[in-house]
Amino acid sequence: MFSTTISGALLGVEGILLQVEVDVSNGMPSLEMVGLLGSEVREAKERVRASIKNLGITMPPKRMVVNLSPANVKKAGTAYDLPIAVGILKAMGELPEHCTENMILLGELGLDGKIKPVAGVFPILAKAREKGVKTCIVSDGNLAETSYFKDMECYGFEHLTEVAEFLKGNKYVESVQKEFIEEEETVSYGYERIKGQENGKRAALISAAGAHNLLYIGPPGTGKTMLVKAMPSILPLLTETEQLEVASIRSAIGRGEEAGIFRKERPFVEVHHGSSVYSLIGGGMHPKAGAMTMAHKGILFLDE
Repeated sequence: MFSTTISGALLGVEGILLQVEVDVSNGMPSLEMVGLLGSEVREAKERVRASIKNLGITMPPKRMVVNLSPANVKKAGTAYDLPIAVGILKAMGELPEHCTENMILLGELGLDGKIKPVAGVFPILAKAREKGVKTCIVSDGNLAETSYFKDMECYGFEHLTEVAEFLKGNKYVESVQKEFIEEEETVSYGYERIKGQENGKRAALISAAGAHNLLYIGPPGTGKTMLVKAMPSILPLLTETEQLEVASIRSAIGRGEEAGIFRKERPFVEVHHGSSVYSLIGGGMHPKAGAMTMAHKGILFLDE
């Protein structure tokens, strides 16, 4: 029997949608996974197998093949555990065939079936909404990132058992939406509290107004760091479009659970002068954001 579910992945800091295809057929008992998978994705079959067993369901002695499509996109992370488990249960006939229609699922599974939060939920859901997906199921720990999507039905669960009962229609659960809060500026001090330093404040004002680089040179204790750390107080708040871009980056680097993912204050990232090139610009086999990306639409402070 064949089944398919919708999931998502990160490409840098942008979300893309994936199809999780599962085929169960006669043959040597096995669970094979294909689709250009990273090591943590290949290990998902053991987590999924244990989760289904602890659900009280015995997997049949058949040949199972799981394909994450498109196969030309490198898959990394653990967000595919939940859609794979649900896809297998559908293919086994344990869940209704059309129970996940127009629904995206994201979540890591523990061996006991507990659903754990994952990084990158916000940009993936943004892409899902763009493609017309109307429902999402995530870990209860990721619900804060769904608060922006008022036009989607968002459900947060703690255990695979709850998801199975919900998809069977045996458990009524209301769509849960945490309140969407746009936080205002939270800087601890601004230039109005700095006495003197007129030349330094003038240079910062010009830099902020034109998005120019700024270099302060002087002996320790003259107020260089203080002037830079006060700069967010003279920058305009993020626009709605910029706010979503910054929220996507925070989510992609695993900070979506932190309070203030939707705050309006511009990012301020401080790095040491001895930081490596890769920590500044990011990169890697599975591209990760560096300090320059984390400071997008804000300030990158290189402290010497």
